[in-house]
This record gives sequence, C-alpha cells and structure tokens, in this order.
Amino acid sequence: MLFCAPLAATQADAQDVHTQEEETEPPPTYEATIERAVNEFQAGRFAEAGSLFRTAHALYPNARTLRGLGMSAFELRDYRTAYLSLNESLYSRVRPLTEEQHEAALTLRNQARQFVGVVTVRTVPTYAEVRVDGEEIDSHDIVLAIGRHELRVTAQGYQPERPVLEIAGGEERTVTFELIANPVAPPPPAAPEPVAPPPSHLPRALQISGATLFVAGSASMFWWRDRADAVEACDRSECDERGTLATRRNVALGVSLAGIAIGSGLAIVGALLDRGEPASSSSSEETSVMCAPSGLSVQCAASF
Repeated sequence: MLFCAPLAATQADAQDVHTQEEETEPPPTYEATIERAVNEFQAGRFAEAGSLFRTAHALYPNARTLRGLGMSAFELRDYRTAYLSLNESLYSRVRPLTEEQHEAALTLRNQARQFVGVVTVRTVPTYAEVRVDGEEIDSHDIVLAIGRHELRVTAQGYQPERPVLEIAGGEERTVTFELIANPVAPPPPAAPEPVAPPPSHLPRALQISGATLFVAGSASMFWWRDRADAVEACDRSECDERGTLATRRNVALGVSLAGIAIGSGLAIVGALLDRGEPASSSSSEETSVMCAPSGLSVQCAASF
C-alpha cells in the first residue's frame, strides 16, 4: 500500500522515543495515539487516521504528526490540507524527519501542489480585511483548493468588494483589489445671509403728517379765539345767536386740541420708528401730549 513503509518508520519512531535528544518529552498518551493512527492508515481508514494524527499533533506538535496529517489528507483528496501539512513538516525542528521521510514528504507535497493554487492577495488600502469563503485569513499569501472561491474585501470608509477566484490547480498568481472610497456627503448649504429689509417710509410719513396736524391744530386756535370773542361780545349785548356761537367756539376748540394732540403723537411715533425703536415699550412708561387754552394762546405739555 502506498506510503505504508514511511509510516512504518513513524511507528518505529513512536515506539522508541528516546532515540533522539529533545528538550521535552511527549505526554504518556502520545505514543498510543500515534500507534493507532498508523494502524488506521495501514488499514486504509484514512479519515480515522487523520483524526488520530490531529489528536497526536495537539498533544505534541512535531514534524512526524504533520507528515501523518498530510499523508492522510492526500489520500482523502484534501490537497490543500495535504500541501500545507507536508510543507510545514519539512521545516519543523521538533522530531525532524529523517532523510528518507523528508524526501518522501517533499515528493508528496509537490504532487499535492498540482491540485492547489497559491494566491497572493494585495489590497488598496493595505489594511483591508480579506475573507475567503467566509473565513478571515491571517496572511495575504493563501493556498486554495481547486474550484470556485468567494472573497470579501472590506475596509472602513470604503465600499466592500466580493470578487470570485477560480482555481484550476498548480497556478501561482497575484491579485490586487482596489477598494472605492465611500462618497463624501456634500457640506450642508450655507445659511443665507440676512437681508436688510428695505427702508420704510412710514416713520417719515408719520412725522410729516404729525407736523401738518400740529400746525393745523395750532392755526385752528385763532378760529377758536375768534369764536370765543364773539361769544363774550354776545354775552355783553345779549344777542340771540349766543348758542350757535358757543357751539362753533367749542367745535373750534375741539378741532384745535385734536389736531395738536394727534399731530404731536404721530410726530413722536414717527421719530421713534425712524431711530429703530419700538413705538411702545413693555415698561410702564407712556408718551402723552396734553394741550389746553390759556388766555389768547394754547399751552401744550408732553411726557415720555
């Protein structure tokens, strides 16, 4: 049976663990596990042999267990595991292979190499994470079995890629994946600058109207004075038109006072608006204008 002779040598090594000088000794169950693995391999039960070699390697990792793992995997057509295990066994310093074992492992590794592909994966950016068939890889130099393999390349700030690799066997190549950066969101639109409202003509109109009414009201005082004199003359002569004259006097006084008061108020409000101040304040202060006749004139007083 293929590879029986080399495995027999492994069994012999397991039975005589003291033939080589080593820093540490294997655990007590190691020799028994190796013996069972060799027996399973010789019986053609390669899956069982591979499982036992894997158990022995966990107990005491060394070149001989790696070689057994690689040979079992090769018989099971798991050429990727076979290639990796046999290649590692060639360089292991723990229980290194004999010259004959080394030559046989090298030959078998080269045969397994025909059924795997060696791929070097390069990424931009260089820190991108690469997963092959869902598993993260530690190195960007990977060994893949024949067939189709799905990759996922991701990096923060970049759009992920999902390339597919087809492995025919025996090839060695380098693939490069350049990720595309995520689009940068445009900056928010700048707030519009405040636009000063167009100048209002209302304050000026109020001032002009107030001044006009004030002048008209002041001028009406002459009419009131004339009606008042007529009433006084009628009182002295006991004329029949005193009622009419008194009514006209009162109307003249009302028109005069109203013109002066309203004109003063409009002028003051217009002046305040022109200075950009509110016409009324939230405080208790009020603006008022009071006018009253005094002799032949009218006296007005304003408070703010």
